[in-house]
Amino acid sequence: MNVKLDNIFSVKRFDANNLALVEEVSRTKKDSDEKYLDDKVHGYYSTLEGALRGYHKHKVKQSDCKSLEEVIELLEIVHRTITELPESIRKMR
Repeated sequence: MNVKLDNIFSVKRFDANNLALVEEVSRTKKDSDEKYLDDKVHGYYSTLEGALRGYHKHKVKQSDCKSLEEVIELLEIVHRTITELPESIRKMR
């Protein structure tokens, strides 16, 4: 399973029983300064619901919102991202 949530976050199957909330990050090789994309795991979850809650929490924590209106707008965007996932994916366990 690999569910893309936005441009950088996805939920990926980690093993038979767990999912990982993953951010795609750009890294640089030390020996050649060559850039490459890598996965940064932000948490492991036993259910898709838990992973989506983790995504929600992480987006709020990493935001630079400076007003209540900005926080509400961010929460609406995250909520819309989650609710626009196909029903078949949101119901997965």
